Amino acid sequence: MGFLAAYEGCLYIGTSKGIFKTKGGRGYFPPVKSYGLKGKNVASLCFHNGYLYAGTKYSGVFRKGLDENDWVHIGLAFEHVKTLASHNGELYAGVEGGRIFVSDGMLVNWKPSKQETKMAHSFHLYQDALYVKSEDRILKTKDGEKWPNVWHNVQKDKKEKFPKPHMLCTKYLEDQGSRLYTVTEEGQIYELDYCFNYGKECWRKHRKQLELKNQEITAFFTHQGGFYIGTSKGLYRLEYNAKSKKDEWKLMDDQASKLRELKVNSFYADGDDLYISTENGVYKKTGGNIMGWESVGLEGKDIDSLYFRDEIDNTGSTYKYLYVSSEKQGALKLNLKTKQVITTLPYKNVKTFYDNGRSLFAGTAAGKILVTRNNGKTWPDIAQIDELLDFYLYNGNLYVGTTESIYKQQIK
Repeated sequence: MGFLAAYEGCLYIGTSKGIFKTKGGRGYFPPVKSYGLKGKNVASLCFHNGYLYAGTKYSGVFRKGLDENDWVHIGLAFEHVKTLASHNGELYAGVEGGRIFVSDGMLVNWKPSKQETKMAHSFHLYQDALYVKSEDRILKTKDGEKWPNVWHNVQKDKKEKFPKPHMLCTKYLEDQGSRLYTVTEEGQIYELDYCFNYGKECWRKHRKQLELKNQEITAFFTHQGGFYIGTSKGLYRLEYNAKSKKDEWKLMDDQASKLRELKVNSFYADGDDLYISTENGVYKKTGGNIMGWESVGLEGKDIDSLYFRDEIDNTGSTYKYLYVSSEKQGALKLNLKTKQVITTLPYKNVKTFYDNGRSLFAGTAAGKILVTRNNGKTWPDIAQIDELLDFYLYNGNLYVGTTESIYKQQIK
């Protein structure tokens, strides 16, 4: 026997094997009937605004839907929800460890961090701190509470306008370790460094460089010492121009290239291989052959983001899978050896993936954050954040960048 809740003449029973329902009175109760959440360890029950809510052990909170076994997960995934209570139009959840969360009952109320900002995206971890690009600033945090703007002390020519950062990326150098870079809308690269004349960190131009004009930069990446940007009209690599004695962005548009005029959406490095997602599938190059791009499949599909995982099948064999997002078809899973394509997540417009080593997380344009622990077979959602742009896991917390703010939620 577990937790009880009564509503409209029925008794609801929460157990370690789900929820059961019975109807009776005056000492008589007919046999109980399963009421959903089979296999879930239900720790608490509560009626709120006409809905039945169930708190579970390490699976979060569920709200009863319209159908008999229709339950909607509304958040607090990985939490042991020990008690639920309805008060003044709000639903309260008490979880293990003495913490209390509040919601309107339709979705989890994620408390925004103290830093509210615009267009937060492009999260990067650098020297034990989390950086994020936000509108015309770069913010930094170590605790998720304070987000100072570190886009200052920018070294520039006197006649130049103050530059606006566009995207971030990191590069590993054998003699210096990791370095943090940002690219501006004009294609100028700045590097975070220690400036002795300021006595603190500052941003300085990476090298003398020609501007990239009339191009929309859609991706920024570094691989094997080289910088790449994706644009709405092709792929560029930063190269030295002996005539101007400056670096410039060279369009990779040789006659044999399959990338001419293709919009490039994102990059992913896997050892010596560099993969790019485009409006016409996924391509890769190996080693230093900067023009030797080959298709790995998914032609005809506009691929937004991509992520690699090694997964073990039922026979114990390990395969490398490529997870990609397609606006029209949701998330697809490609076996790079067999070329088999599986629709793993039916949500449309999955914007980004993140892997913490144990679980693969996905964020959609509609604001859902989902997670899989069984190689993409099921994807329970753990949060609903409107206007989601990007997210990142750092120090046990999930940080979500949106058009209006940065949100933080503890993840177990």
